[in-house]
Amino acid sequence: MPSAASASVACCPDTSRSDRRAADHAGATNRESDDNISTFAPTMISNISDTTAAARPLTSDMISFTATVVRAPTSGNTRPSTSSGDVWTPKPSDIPPPGRRRRRFTLHRKDTQEEEENCQHHKKVALLHQSRPFSEIKIESTVERMSSELSKNGYMYSRGSFESDPTLMDRRNRYSSATNRGSRVRAWSRALSVSHDSDRDASTIAAMVTATPDTVWNTFLKTVGNFADEPALSGREFQTNVNFSWAQHAVRVRCVARAFSQLGFCTGDGVIVTAQMSPLLQAVNLATVSLGGVVSHVRSSWSARELRDEIFPIAKATIVVVDTLKDNFREALEALDDQPDDLRPSVRAVVVLGGFDATDRAVASLHASINVIGAEDLVAINSLATNEAAMTPSIESLACSVMPDQCCFLGFDYDALGRVRAAELSHDNVLFTAAALVRSFGLNIRDRLVGYLPLHHVASQILEFYVPLVAGLSVVCAPTYDRPLVRVVTDHKPTVFFATPATWTRFSEQVYRAKGDVNAAIYRWAKIRATNNSQKLLFARGKGAKHRSLGYMLAKALVLNNIKKKVGLESCTACYSLLAPLDFELERLFKTVDTPIYQLFGTAETCGFAAINFPHAWEFGSSGRALPGTTIRCDERSQETVLRGRNVFMGYRYAPNSDNYDGSDQFTSSNNSDGWLRLRQRAFLTPTGFLRLSDPRDFLVLSTGDWVPVHPFEFAMKELMPELDRAVLVGDGRTFLSALFFLKTSTGTSRIVAGNNKHASGRQLDEDALQVGHAIGSPATTVGEAIRCQQWAVHFDWVLEKLPQVCCVSGSRVRKWILMAADFSVESGELDPDTGDVCRRAVDRKYQALLDSLYS
Repeated sequence: MPSAASASVACCPDTSRSDRRAADHAGATNRESDDNISTFAPTMISNISDTTAAARPLTSDMISFTATVVRAPTSGNTRPSTSSGDVWTPKPSDIPPPGRRRRRFTLHRKDTQEEEENCQHHKKVALLHQSRPFSEIKIESTVERMSSELSKNGYMYSRGSFESDPTLMDRRNRYSSATNRGSRVRAWSRALSVSHDSDRDASTIAAMVTATPDTVWNTFLKTVGNFADEPALSGREFQTNVNFSWAQHAVRVRCVARAFSQLGFCTGDGVIVTAQMSPLLQAVNLATVSLGGVVSHVRSSWSARELRDEIFPIAKATIVVVDTLKDNFREALEALDDQPDDLRPSVRAVVVLGGFDATDRAVASLHASINVIGAEDLVAINSLATNEAAMTPSIESLACSVMPDQCCFLGFDYDALGRVRAAELSHDNVLFTAAALVRSFGLNIRDRLVGYLPLHHVASQILEFYVPLVAGLSVVCAPTYDRPLVRVVTDHKPTVFFATPATWTRFSEQVYRAKGDVNAAIYRWAKIRATNNSQKLLFARGKGAKHRSLGYMLAKALVLNNIKKKVGLESCTACYSLLAPLDFELERLFKTVDTPIYQLFGTAETCGFAAINFPHAWEFGSSGRALPGTTIRCDERSQETVLRGRNVFMGYRYAPNSDNYDGSDQFTSSNNSDGWLRLRQRAFLTPTGFLRLSDPRDFLVLSTGDWVPVHPFEFAMKELMPELDRAVLVGDGRTFLSALFFLKTSTGTSRIVAGNNKHASGRQLDEDALQVGHAIGSPATTVGEAIRCQQWAVHFDWVLEKLPQVCCVSGSRVRKWILMAADFSVESGELDPDTGDVCRRAVDRKYQALLDSLYS
C-alpha cells in the first residue's frame, strides 16, 4: 500500500456507464492491486501541513487531479526514467505483437475462455506499449496537502499545470502502484493527451509569457519580430478588401498611438469602445493598451443614465470609439456638460469607425463641446504633426513604463443587486490566459480565426485580440464584409471556430438542411461512424489519424465532408462553445456530422476562461478541467466553487458615487486572503476532474452569453404587482427572459395544495389579488378562473411593458410570462430545503415542456 503522501486513486471514464460505475471500477482496480488491503475506504492519512492535526479517512473529496505536460522522448525506443511505482514498464520480450484474429468459416467453432482472455490481454499490452513520439498530459490523482483551515471540511480539486511547474517535475512520470499493468484505468490515463504541433517560435512566446509576466506591448513586439511577414488581419476597410501582415499592423498601431497622444491621452486614461471587430479596431485596442491606458468594450444597450453616471466615471474615459453614434451615447455625451467639474469625465474626442456617412451624421447630431474624428482622420492625424520624429521616443517611453500587474482593460456588467461594476484585468491576467489557451489548443501561425463575437464579453476579447497576439495566427474580421456569418465562414475556411450557443443554433439549421440532401439510411450509418470516431479521439493519445477506422474514412469521404462543406466548417480542426452552456441536443447533433463541439467556461473575473474542454481531454456535458496553471476547488456538500490562479482579476471598480466606492476604485471579491475567487454558479467536480455546473446562484446566463442578475427583476415585478405571492425569472440557456407568476391565495388552501396541480386551480384568491382583479374588471375568484381570464392577461402584459422603467437592469427585457396554478414547495422539489430558495435547474427540468412552449 502506498504511503499517505503518495496515495492516489485512478478513475476510468466509460462513456457507456455513469460516473458512479467508473469510480467503482477504479476502486476495484486498487483492491486487486494490493492483497494486503481488503477495502479501499478505511485508508488513513495525516494532514501534511499541520502535524498536530488528527488523522482522517482518505475520501474522494481529498483527491487532487493534476495535469502535467510531459515532453516526448528523443527516440522512439527510449522512454522516460521510471521508478519502482511507475506503470510504464518495458514490453516483455515473450509477448507476441498483436495480430488480427484469423476468421474461419466454421459453423461449430467455439473459442475457449482462456484463448479470449489471452487475446484481449495481448491487445491491451500492445496498445499501452506503443511508441509515444508526442507530448502528452498525464492525469495524476494525488492527495491534496490540505491546510489546517481545510482539514475540517473536505474539498475536491481540479488543477491544471504546465510542464515548467517545478512542484510537479519530480512526480510527472509517477503513477500509483495500485494500478495494474494492462488495465483500462492506465489506458485512460495515457489517453488524455494532446499534441502541441505549434511552430517553435509561437510556442516560445507562449512559454515565455507563462513563465515570466510581461506586458501586452512587449509581447506584441516579439510576435512582430518573429512573424513580420505572416498574415495578421483581413477584412474590408474604406470599401476595399485589405490584408495586413504583422509588420504592417505594427505600423498602424504606432500611427493610432501617436494620434491618441496628440489628443492628450495619458497613462491610466480610459477608452470606451462599442464597435464590431475590424482591422482598425485591432489597432485602436492595442494602441490604448500600449500607452498604459485602459480599454473598455461595452454593449450598445446601456442606458444614457448608466453611461453618464456609471460607465464614463468608472472607466475615466477620455476617448469614445463607436461604429455609429447611437442616441443613448449621444444623450450621455451631451449631458456631460451639465455635470459638476469634479464628477465630469474629461471626454476629449469621439472616434467614428463606420465611414464617412456615419461620421457626418455624428457631427450633425452631437451638440457638445467634443471633437468628432472619423476613421480616415485617425489614421492620417499623425501626418499633421510638425515634429513626428520627436514623438516616437515618448511613445516608446510610455510603453516601457507599463508594468505587467497594471490594469489594461475593464469588463462591465451588473452585480447580484443590479449595480454597475467593472472587473479590472491586468496585462498578466490577459497574457497568461491567452498563452494557456494557445498551448492547450495547439494554435500556431497557420491557423485562421473568424472574429465576430460580441466584444463586450471578456472571453471574446481574449480570443480575438490576445490569442492571435501570442500564437501569431490571422484574424478574419467578419462584420466588415456585410455578409451572413455562414457565408464568411464558408469563404475564409477557419481552422478553429468559437461560437455562442445561439450561434450554434443558427448553424444547426444549416446542418439540418444538409442532412436532408442525404439518404436517411446512409446518414444513419455515417452518423454512427462519426460518433464512434469522436469517442476514439479521447483515447487516441494525440494520434487520432492512426486510429481512424475504414468505415469512418468512407463515411467521411462520402457523406460527412459534404455536410461540413455546406456548413462551412470543413477546415476546422476543433470547434468550441463559450459564454453559455451548450444544449445537449446541439452537442449530439454536431458530433453526428463529425464536428464535435468542446465547451469552455469562465466569467469576467476569471479573464473569460476558468475550465476548458479540448480534443483528447473532454467529457460530455461538462465545462472542462481547470485552465492549465490554475486550481478549482469544490465543496461537495454545499457545491461552493472557488478558483485560484493568474487568470483571477484584480478587483472591482464602482462609480465614485456608489456605496461600494472605497477611495481606491477597487473592491476585491476574493473569498479569503489566499486569493480564492468565489464563482457565481454552484458546481461540482466529476471523479475525472471535470467541472459541471449544477444550479445558477444569483444570475441567469442567456444563450447569447449575457449574465442577468435575478434579484432586480423579481423584486421589481413584485413591487409592480402586489397581488403576486412569488415571481420567478426563467431563461437560463434561452435567448430571452420569461417569468412565472404565482397569485396570492388564502392561507388555508395554499398549504394543502402547494405543489399539487390536481387541486391547485381551485384555490381561492387572496384579498390583494381580488382587489386587483376588481380594478381590472376581472370576475375571477380562483386561480383557475384567473388563468382563463382575459383581463388578467392584459394586466400582466401591461406590467411587463412598464417593467424596464422600474428595473435598474438595462439591455434585457422579460418578454413572456406564465401564470402558474400550483405554488412551489420543498416537497415537490422546486425549493431548497435549507434556504428556501428556488432551485432553478429543478424548475427547468420539471417544467421543460411548459417552458419550451414559450420559446418555440
